[in-house]
Amino acid sequence: MRYKIATLLTACISFSAAQTASAAEMSVKAPVYPPAMAAPWSWTGFYFGAHIGAAFASTEIADPLGVPIYGDNVRSPGFTGGGQIGFNYQLGSIVFGAEADASWVDSDGTNTCFAVSGTSASSNCRVRADLYATVTGRLGYAVDRSLFYVKAGAVRTRGTVDMFVNQNRVGVFTSTNSFVTPGWTLGGGVEYALTPNWSVKLEYDYLHFGSQDVATPYLAGNPFGFAPTTAISQHVHQAKLGLNYRLGPGAENWPASLAAMPMNPAAVKATASWQVEGGARYIYSWGRFQKDHGTGRADGSTFPNGMVTSRLTYNDMRTNSSELFGRINSPWNGFLKGYVGVGFTGSGNQTDEDSFVLSNPPSPAPYSNSFSDKVNGHLNYAVVDLGYDFLNGPGYKAGAFVGYSFLDQFMNRYNCVQIANPIGSCEPPNEPPTPPNVVRFQEIDTWHALRIGVAAETRFAPRWKLAGEVAYIPYLHFDGLDNHFRNPVVQFPASSNGGHGVQTEALISYDVTDRFAFGIGARYWALWTTKGEFTGVPPGPPRHYRASFEQAGAFVQTSYTFGGDATRAYASALPYKAAPSGANDDWSGLYVGIVGGGEWGRSRHINSTNDITPVFDVNGALLGASIGYNAQFAGIWLFGLEGDMSWSNASGKVFNIPPFNTARQSGTKELWLGTARIRLGVTPIEHWLTYITGGVALADVEAEIFNPEATYTQRHVRGGWAAGAGVEYAMTKNWSAKLEYLHVGLTDTSYFTPAPAAPTSNRGAGVPLDENIVRGGINYKLFNR
Repeated sequence: MRYKIATLLTACISFSAAQTASAAEMSVKAPVYPPAMAAPWSWTGFYFGAHIGAAFASTEIADPLGVPIYGDNVRSPGFTGGGQIGFNYQLGSIVFGAEADASWVDSDGTNTCFAVSGTSASSNCRVRADLYATVTGRLGYAVDRSLFYVKAGAVRTRGTVDMFVNQNRVGVFTSTNSFVTPGWTLGGGVEYALTPNWSVKLEYDYLHFGSQDVATPYLAGNPFGFAPTTAISQHVHQAKLGLNYRLGPGAENWPASLAAMPMNPAAVKATASWQVEGGARYIYSWGRFQKDHGTGRADGSTFPNGMVTSRLTYNDMRTNSSELFGRINSPWNGFLKGYVGVGFTGSGNQTDEDSFVLSNPPSPAPYSNSFSDKVNGHLNYAVVDLGYDFLNGPGYKAGAFVGYSFLDQFMNRYNCVQIANPIGSCEPPNEPPTPPNVVRFQEIDTWHALRIGVAAETRFAPRWKLAGEVAYIPYLHFDGLDNHFRNPVVQFPASSNGGHGVQTEALISYDVTDRFAFGIGARYWALWTTKGEFTGVPPGPPRHYRASFEQAGAFVQTSYTFGGDATRAYASALPYKAAPSGANDDWSGLYVGIVGGGEWGRSRHINSTNDITPVFDVNGALLGASIGYNAQFAGIWLFGLEGDMSWSNASGKVFNIPPFNTARQSGTKELWLGTARIRLGVTPIEHWLTYITGGVALADVEAEIFNPEATYTQRHVRGGWAAGAGVEYAMTKNWSAKLEYLHVGLTDTSYFTPAPAAPTSNRGAGVPLDENIVRGGINYKLFNR
């Protein structure tokens, strides 16, 4: 018994000792510290890079002869390209830097100068900058891989100013000045690190240059004045898209920094399959078109080509445009992108200047300038590019492309008033103005251009994307027709097989879901000819001609990404997402269908001075086919692309009104209509889809003149826009029926200019046509998920 008790006590003591030893060991164990975090990635270091961009220069020329009637400001748009070198030093989130850059410039611009009265000679001034160089300091704020910065410093420009006295029969009163002018610059931008070494930037700079004296052509012996010097000053707006390579340390910390930063962009899987992005835009833009008729022959064999006999300037044209766009990304980094747009120009003004250079004896009106405050017309365009992304990773891509740009512009200028010389071509100011619907001039132009450029995009924050592109135009072809509505119509054709330009745009967008996005952006285009030829009246050897075009605007857009595996790391649902619906409500997929219904429209015929007809109805039916693709997201929402083509028999005619022959009739007929649109829809209840839709339209429209002895017809394919709404019902998984309303507005086009025969009336001011369509359709979905 004693042995058992002793054994038990020994065991208890041993257990207690073990527990005590274990507790003691735990009480003195060294603490465990988390591993030290790697230092965040830094912008510190030297860097160098390259950039391309667009620049717009405005040059003020002081007038030594008096207060100008018009001009003395030369617009010189251009393309820029160059390089930069700099150094950054980062303290916390603040980045200090210094940068030097140099940009080669391809720019050109002309305008009237020294036009102080209608009884004195004007001049033509031409400004061409060829270099901008800056030295600046930069102050930035770093947020993860994004650097937001401002910059300021000194700038220097180099270029040429040419001046030509227009009333100058012997061609000796000219001057050429080379200038090198210092100034200051202020700007800002955003730079995004693609990799530890590579970064892309989008930047805006304002450059201001002080006054500099230049020689004028008004030297001793010139009968039109004596003013040996004047002063020029210049300011420039410049946008750049650049790529930098950083030499500084810190690349080893790049992966660790990504997870630690609060603004870490959502991850995007690299594209491993085909991917399509499509959408629509609304654009509000400002435009300008200018053409110069020179004195010298096109081959330069006579007087200096800088002398101008006539200049037409269409200015401050406000245009509303609808546009469809798309981009196809391949698994091998190649891409195809483009857009097509249709615009209506609703307002603007125009000046018509004449310098009677070769009059002999000298004209009593050496300078004439008539002004119109009413311009309207249309602007249709298309762009397609083929390119390759040389940088492509999670959340970014950058590539180069080559492409084609088409532009069709139509402008009517109404009535006018003389602002320089009462002997000019318009009524003097003390006479009643001409009726407001009188078309005095008409300009019909087409531009075909080769594009070479760079495009880049980055996701700098969750759901946010910043994109930009710049394209240089190394070659273009231009065809222009200037109609002067007199009796008979006088036409002035012109062409050019050479020219340059720049086209650039920037976009910031927000991903509502992982595939559906909204965005806002801006665009600037500038084109100018270099080898223009003009045929005068009566026809003779081609004379020198120069045409230039500018368009700047802002846009809003919506887009959807189809296919691919580029899904973002954030949730795809909207805050108001509905629960997933049943199989019958899955609208996603490719479909084909038939559509048919009725259309009713309004048209009239207008010539250069009066309405030929009252407004009349154009009614009929249409029947055609459609094809489209739907993508359903966030449960109840839908994004779709749809195109259709329909045969149409819509027509209407009416008797002419005075002063035209009231016994004769004029008519409008539509032969076919096609549209390409996006659809934004919602499926509020099972089987039903309601949607809104909008896009571009194309129609074949015929104008008719019914005379007793003959009927005259002329057809034009016209662009336009389409917008509407509809409802669609899913009868089965594959079959659905829809009812839809569309309004189609077609851009106006001139018919019968000049008139084909005496009994017909000139339709120079156009044959407008707007349509309302109600149609039904049956769709068949080709595939089910």
